[in-house]
Amino acid sequence: MGHVIYNVALILEPSVEHEWREWMLAVHIPEVLRVPGFLDATMYRQEVVGVPAARPQYVNSYRVQSREALQAYCDGAEAKRLRAEHEARFGDRVTALRTVWSVVQTYCGIDK
Repeated sequence: MGHVIYNVALILEPSVEHEWREWMLAVHIPEVLRVPGFLDATMYRQEVVGVPAARPQYVNSYRVQSREALQAYCDGAEAKRLRAEHEARFGDRVTALRTVWSVVQTYCGIDK
């Protein structure tokens, strides 16, 4: 089995966006990437074309070596510690939804 994508979608109160983003980039994401099996991460910020966003929305997308590595992380103490730290810092000012995506097909450099 190949890698999986672990997405954490987040909706923020505007008042915490700067603090949250700085903490995510400097502390949280690097700590997650120290976990065995986590290969890399990308943070995305959503913008809806033509519609001002009421609340900032982000997705932290982690590429993980395998479903088993992700499950070991989710069941382990490190995930519980990181989630508790996030909750203590931001509480209900940030809402998170976690999803796992499996690769169906990858395309590279299709000739035109």
